[in-house]
Amino acid sequence: MSAWENRISELLRWSGEYGGFLHRNVELLHDEEFGAYARVRPDASSLEPGSQILSVPIELSLSYLNVIELPPFVSHGERFPEDLLQSLSVSSITAFYLAQQFLLRHRSFYWHYIKALPQPDEPEKYCTPLLWSDEDKVWLRGTNLAKGAVDKDILWKDSWAKGVGLLRNAGWDSQVYTWEILRWAGTMLSSRSFTSDLLKEIIPVAGELKSGQGDLLGSFPVMLPGMDILNHRPFSGVQWTPSRKGVILQVQSPIGPGDHIWNNYGPKSNEEHNPFEQVALKLQVPFTPRQERIKRDLRASSKSSDEASQKGIYYLRGIHHYSEGYSNEIAELCAFPHEILDTFTVLVANDRELNQLESLEMLENLEKGPWFPIMGCRNLYAVMSQLLMALRVKSYMIQADGVNNLGTPSNQNQMNAKIYRDSQLEILKGTIVPLEKRIVEASASREQRIPSLLSLESMVEQLRQEATTQDSLYEYFTNGLEAILGTSSIPELREAGWEDGVWTLIVCALKLWHADEGGVKSHLPSDEATLHAASENVVGLSSWIKHMSSSNFYGEPFAKAHSPREKRREDEDLSATAEELFSLIQDGSATGSSALFAAKEWSLDLLRWGAKVVMEEGLKILTDDDDPDGGPQYMLFVQSDEQPDHRKGLR
Repeated sequence: MSAWENRISELLRWSGEYGGFLHRNVELLHDEEFGAYARVRPDASSLEPGSQILSVPIELSLSYLNVIELPPFVSHGERFPEDLLQSLSVSSITAFYLAQQFLLRHRSFYWHYIKALPQPDEPEKYCTPLLWSDEDKVWLRGTNLAKGAVDKDILWKDSWAKGVGLLRNAGWDSQVYTWEILRWAGTMLSSRSFTSDLLKEIIPVAGELKSGQGDLLGSFPVMLPGMDILNHRPFSGVQWTPSRKGVILQVQSPIGPGDHIWNNYGPKSNEEHNPFEQVALKLQVPFTPRQERIKRDLRASSKSSDEASQKGIYYLRGIHHYSEGYSNEIAELCAFPHEILDTFTVLVANDRELNQLESLEMLENLEKGPWFPIMGCRNLYAVMSQLLMALRVKSYMIQADGVNNLGTPSNQNQMNAKIYRDSQLEILKGTIVPLEKRIVEASASREQRIPSLLSLESMVEQLRQEATTQDSLYEYFTNGLEAILGTSSIPELREAGWEDGVWTLIVCALKLWHADEGGVKSHLPSDEATLHAASENVVGLSSWIKHMSSSNFYGEPFAKAHSPREKRREDEDLSATAEELFSLIQDGSATGSSALFAAKEWSLDLLRWGAKVVMEEGLKILTDDDDPDGGPQYMLFVQSDEQPDHRKGLR
């Protein structure tokens, strides 16, 4: 029997003394290709669904709960100084606790487990990317793990230096807590621990505890001696079943004789080298003071976590994640934590929506459920669009630099890295596709209804479809563009930098065309006025533009000029756009070349109003998923209160 087999045998015996077990048809092995792993014995029968592979008694778990001695957990060591418990993170404290148990050697309650782990003087066995060769590291290029391993090492070193200083100040022998030992402890904790969510049914109050720093404990790492022997692979057909006695690992699909038994490690950070079913998104959002205040109020009302927002790290859960995603009534958003939805809801909100978010009614409703039904679909689609762009960039980065053309992995490090990369891309694809489908559906025409989202091309096409005669707004508008801008070709106008201007003109033209009083209709010959009235019966853009006008949120478009003292303070960009367009309209009117732009209602106020509607009611959508650097396309949200609530299709 080899030294490794002796250590594993002692570990299983120790576990068995407390009620742990290993299925009789399962054997634990160690070789150069896989390291330590489990498989079904070649001479045994298959493991059927529901078979219990392995059980770890709760008494053997190692976590922060041992440090604070929350019953039934026992410290098995000297309690750390309060200054250390109040100054370090939960993970850092747990790493110091594991280091303490290592230093106790055979006197440690966990010694049979600790000596079965790679030792501090065996860094080549850690499998941490920080110690990989350059040839192996290239397989991680573009992933969070490439930089995350370095960042993690820096964080551990900072925690070690701070912790050692606190121990020294408290009169402890801090010299024994060397960097090598703490780095080992941190690496073991990062690479071999499971999520504390497994303990929720065992210790219901665990997630409600507070750390020494006063924050809610939330999820924290837990080491389960023996269960970490199984190698990990995404989407493995296994299930963890917690009980009062411990944690049991069961198979969900048959595993034949001689086949490898894989495990997954649950929702831990992707900067830790376990390719489990979630992706880490790092985002730094530049909030304005007003947005920051609203975000803070949202966080307090919805009880979402401060930690993720402060660090800018959010964890996207794939469909195979053991938790089956986050709770959300909108299926396309179940992959996203509430914190990132909070963030983007505020980030993409226009002035009207920010006012809603600031209202007391909104904060009260947040306690009852999601705020999308209150905010409306424009904000929802804008959130989806931003998420879609972030995910596409993430996917693009992982696939860039030709990493997918490296060929076949030549060692275990490269094999693990490929599994990690493939699982990340699979999760991203599984999340991107539903979002893309939802955006495409919102941009598509429906029976007797216009799309919710219109590009400039589709807006002009909608005008054409609503045209009932030759003397239609479509004809007037395209002829007017020819007169004042030299072409009605949208691609040419976009290339020339006129997209925002054309959007403003088309919104204002809709307002004039569908005005109940005044506007274009009052200046048309009687026969054309009759035709114009007939077009009012079309359920389309008329209902949306009337909704924009009746809401008065963007001001009264036909307001007379204000006195200098009462003049509203307009955004400089909006005013510049309005002044430039007004000059063009006046030139066209003077030449008589544009009947549409000859209406007397064209004014700076109207154009500012139109530019404001365009700026506030639209959103950016990345239409080319193969080139995230190609730039997003502007689309206008044109759903009025009279139209159906499309959230029904999102549930």
